[in-house]
Amino acid sequence: MDYGEAIAIIRDVLKANVPAHGSIAFSGGLDSTVLMHISGYRLSAYTAGFADSHDIARADAVSNVLGFHVNHILLEKIDLMQHIRLLKDIDGTITKQETGYELILSVVLSTADGGEVVTGQGADEIFYGYRRTIESMNNVEQMKKLFERTLPREKRIAAHYGKELITPYLDSHIIDIARSFGPDHHIRNGAGKAMIRDVARSLGLPESIYSYGKKAAQYGSGIDRYLKKEKYFSII
Repeated sequence: MDYGEAIAIIRDVLKANVPAHGSIAFSGGLDSTVLMHISGYRLSAYTAGFADSHDIARADAVSNVLGFHVNHILLEKIDLMQHIRLLKDIDGTITKQETGYELILSVVLSTADGGEVVTGQGADEIFYGYRRTIESMNNVEQMKKLFERTLPREKRIAAHYGKELITPYLDSHIIDIARSFGPDHHIRNGAGKAMIRDVARSLGLPESIYSYGKKAAQYGSGIDRYLKKEKYFSII
C-alpha cells in the first residue's frame, strides 16, 4: 500500500466511524477538529477549561473559522474535587499526570448530552503525537499503556455516567495502516501526526488547522495549574 492510498483509507474509515449526531470532546486541536469536520459539524462540541485557558480560546478560534458552535464547560464552575475523588474510586493507582487529562474527560462526560461521546483517543499514541515518542521514534510504550491502562479506565469513567466512548482513531484498520509505516512517515519537520495532518489536508481543512501543534489536555485546559495547589496533593 502506498502512502497516498493509506491516507485515503484512514479518511474513509474515520468517516465510517464518526456518527452524524451526538457529542464530542472538543479541544480545538487537530484530532478533534478532523472528527468534527467529518461529522458535518452536526456533533455537539464541548470544550472544558478555565476561562483564560488555551483550549477555550483555541476552540473558539477554530469554531469561528469553520462555522459551528462550541459549548464551554468552565472549570471555575465545576466541583473538581468531586471528579478527582471519582477518578480515585475508579482507579486507585491513577497518577497525578493521569488525573490531569482524565479529569477533563470526566467533566465532559458528566456534562455532554446523549449517550455517546466522540473523542480523539488514540491519535497521539498511534500517530506519534507525544514529544517523547517523536524523540525516541518509538511508540510501543505509549500503545501498551493506552490499551492496558488508559482505555479500560476511560471506559469505566464513561460507564459511570451512562455514556459510551466513540473512538474512531482506534479502529483496527487505522491501527494496522499506521503500524505498516515507519516513524519517518509519522514525523515531519520535528512534529508528529503527519498522517493525520495529511488526512486533514485531503478533507479540505485549512492549513491553520492541519499545521497546528499539540497541546496536552491538562495544560491546554489549565488543569495543571489547579493540580499544583498544595492542598490537593494528599488526594491525588
